[in-house]
Amino acid sequence: MNLKEQEYICTLAQFGSITKAAKQLFITQPALSSYISGVERSLGVELFDRKGKNLQLTYAGELYVEKARRMLAMKKEYLQEVEDILQGVQGRLRIGLQRRRAPYLVVEITRQFQEAYPKVDLEFEVGIDEELKNLFQRRKLDLLIHNEYLGIRDAVRDTLINEKVLLVMSKRDALVEKGTYLPDCPYRWMDMKCLEERTVVLPKVGQSLRIDCDHILKKAGIVPKKVVEIGHIDTATQLAAEGFGIGFTRESFAVQFQYLKQPEFFAVGMPIEERPLYAIYHEDMADSRQISCVVGIVRDVVKEIFEKRML
Repeated sequence: MNLKEQEYICTLAQFGSITKAAKQLFITQPALSSYISGVERSLGVELFDRKGKNLQLTYAGELYVEKARRMLAMKKEYLQEVEDILQGVQGRLRIGLQRRRAPYLVVEITRQFQEAYPKVDLEFEVGIDEELKNLFQRRKLDLLIHNEYLGIRDAVRDTLINEKVLLVMSKRDALVEKGTYLPDCPYRWMDMKCLEERTVVLPKVGQSLRIDCDHILKKAGIVPKKVVEIGHIDTATQLAAEGFGIGFTRESFAVQFQYLKQPEFFAVGMPIEERPLYAIYHEDMADSRQISCVVGIVRDVVKEIFEKRML
């Protein structure tokens, strides 16, 4: 952003002297005088009255300086904002989240992040897996919080926490009594064979939790008697709580949902099935202080949720 012309003329207007203005601008007097004359010729109007000892602005010159000072102020403001962006003080951060995580993460991220970076705008995109993957790959998102890596290349992924995939069933289900306690596990453990003759409530094909469920069922060699697909995970969990099938959920989802009827949750698998929650961001943003701030906030929020487990 080159505003040399405006700077020269405003400096000359300020000092009213070619000698003083040239000294301030670190150029020779003849060079400054020649430059100002060239500007006046290009504009077709005189900006300075040269009749007296000191140079005085003409009316056209006053109008020019008024506009030029605004331009110089805007340049100064812009350069300061650029410096703030480079220093991580100002800017914009676009974050993608799975729909189920948004209610409890967006509020905490916004509250804590704005305390640290009040001049950085946060934009959230809440969606399903493929939508978020597409936006990230098109660089419409800077950071993605997700359970799956989604096959994204040329990106960094930090594991925020490992959470269990839980089996969900009604408290009235006779199978509840078959749950057993394992060392260092906050949930009772259930043998996956219990699903062989049961209706299983699963997420829709393509959802990240469904990918995990299909893998767990295949690994255990289980083919459910009947499968009911429900895209809304909380609704699926509530169906299981009411006894309309046995479902699956993630540990962090389980502790957040408010249940009409409290279900029973069980760990499954041997070793116990867990999945990571990732923070995924572009390689060229690996040193971003804003990214590090959000990653730390999410890690602390999820950890706190588990520590205050409501199950």
